[in-house]
Amino acid sequence: MSDSDDENIDADHGVTVVISPDLMQRKGLLIANFDEERQDRAPKSNAQRFLDRHGSTPIQLCVIWEDLQTTTLESARVPPEKLKIYYFFLAHHFLRHYQTESERHATNPVRAQTQRDWVWYFVEKIAMLRYQKIVWTPRHIEGDDIWVCTVDGTMSAANEKASQEEDIVKDPKMFSFKHHSSGFNAEVVVSLFESRCLWINSGGNAGENGDRTLFRKPDGLREWLQSIKKKAIADAGYTGDPNEVSTPNGHDEPAVRKFKARALKRHEKFNNMLKVFDCLKVRFRHGEERWKVCFEAVATICQHHLENGQPLFNIYVGDM
Repeated sequence: MSDSDDENIDADHGVTVVISPDLMQRKGLLIANFDEERQDRAPKSNAQRFLDRHGSTPIQLCVIWEDLQTTTLESARVPPEKLKIYYFFLAHHFLRHYQTESERHATNPVRAQTQRDWVWYFVEKIAMLRYQKIVWTPRHIEGDDIWVCTVDGTMSAANEKASQEEDIVKDPKMFSFKHHSSGFNAEVVVSLFESRCLWINSGGNAGENGDRTLFRKPDGLREWLQSIKKKAIADAGYTGDPNEVSTPNGHDEPAVRKFKARALKRHEKFNNMLKVFDCLKVRFRHGEERWKVCFEAVATICQHHLENGQPLFNIYVGDM
């Protein structure tokens, strides 16, 4: 399929274009060079083929496709004349596999510059949906629970720029001694009782944005938790703020110790969902600002996953 083949579902419409999961799957596989004959020959393999290519299920992409049209956020809405499903798929493939431009161009007839412009257009639009999808709900703010979330950092390795001013082995702004690599670090907050990411802070250079540094920044998570009088659960890297964060403690009762451990494992599950996308898993090539956009887009996509068939496990099951 080329970029001219059904790239714009309906350029003249003035209402939301809804695509069924079956049609989304068929179109996504056609773009992945699985023609209709191959799809019909092994229909049981199509769902996995789609997931491997685009990083999401057809249902999840259907919801994202509709959200991009119906959102009240002007910065996230895709107008009818730019509603090109071909590039919508390419953007998801880029986030999932993070191919180089030459690799993408080798399997795609569209001009490299055109691919680049449209891929970043859709990635940026999806990233802006975070203001609609990644939010605190009234239960977390107004409820009686004191512990309402977990917080942790997640880092992506990145190419380290050579310093023009100093002859140094490691750039202290980018190098994380915790992870023994240069890269970018972000902050993620996950609800304790809903399958929901509540907060992200796409911090930036890992050397300047460690976990506690991000947590304590002005207008950051620490100040927000203070304002709503709630606490987060975190690992030992967040010690020093006992009024806002509870960390593993040798004096905890066994049930509390188990609860904290399960909460942190649940958070790690969400971090692992983020790292399914190679743009956050492999060494990033496009610089800090592009990384922030990719991180925010992937976090938004993962929130769609939580809401559409891929929830986090319930901490309160079993003997809790």
